Amino acid sequence: MRVWGKAVPIYGVLKNWNNASFQSAIDPVAIFSFKDIHYSCGIKLSSTNVHQTMKAVEQVWNSYFPDFLYEQTFLDESIAQNYQFVSTMLKLVQVFSFIAIFIGCLGLYGLVRFMALQKTKEIGVRKVLGATLAQILGLFGKEIVVLVVVAFLIAAPLGWYLMDAWLKDYTYRIPIGFGTMLIAVLLTLSVAILTSSYESIKAALVNPAKSLKSE
Repeated sequence: MRVWGKAVPIYGVLKNWNNASFQSAIDPVAIFSFKDIHYSCGIKLSSTNVHQTMKAVEQVWNSYFPDFLYEQTFLDESIAQNYQFVSTMLKLVQVFSFIAIFIGCLGLYGLVRFMALQKTKEIGVRKVLGATLAQILGLFGKEIVVLVVVAFLIAAPLGWYLMDAWLKDYTYRIPIGFGTMLIAVLLTLSVAILTSSYESIKAALVNPAKSLKSE
């Protein structure tokens, strides 16, 4: 093939790899050596005695290219710098998500506690009439599930739209399908049930004699 007006032989063909950001498609790349423009070279090193090996590489470089300043970088560090913004955004999303979940759990805990106080006599009457623990817990569970489903129906479309818009910048990306939404709602329900379970069980185990003593 001809490169910059010169005929060069083909020594081998490599498998496709991402030679740029994942936001871009894989482009055709020709790798060749041109002695007049040796700006850099790549070396695969063993993980043992890296420091000594790098010193030896520097000596070899200075002996062949004394007029050029020797600088070294590791490939994984260079790749990490390219995705520094994405990594920072991920950390921010994780922190603010944790704060939002914590505040939501506090609100849900307070709501369940309020519901337990409101239903104290109702729970006592139901237990006197033979209601089981599962039936009492179902009173709280139904209302919590309704609240979570309503909140999910509001938040899911917005979350899907924002994530899909962000992923469109990437040529290679994962799909956001029904399975992702199903996992999200199941996790939300699990967190809600764990948050409310203590007060729900506590209210369901109260002695009916105490809850009905004022009647």
